[in-house]
Amino acid sequence: RPNKLGLLHLSVGVGYSHPPGLVKEVMRRAIEDAEGVSATPQAQVFVRKFGDSAVEYDLRVWIEDYERVNVTTDSVYTRVW
Repeated sequence: RPNKLGLLHLSVGVGYSHPPGLVKEVMRRAIEDAEGVSATPQAQVFVRKFGDSAVEYDLRVWIEDYERVNVTTDSVYTRVW
């Protein structure tokens, strides 16, 4: 039976002066309280690549209702910032 859960892949760049372990933990905590994010499965944050001026992170976030993808995406980016 279909459900409304969906998986978002979002990218965020963070300067090299911030250690990846700390960045990933802070992002995970911020994502948990974002509007529309499902508590399970838990969000994941991975280092995606080393860019010219920032480390790029891949945020994998399960959302509760894919019809509200724009609202949830905005909420995640706002909380991460």
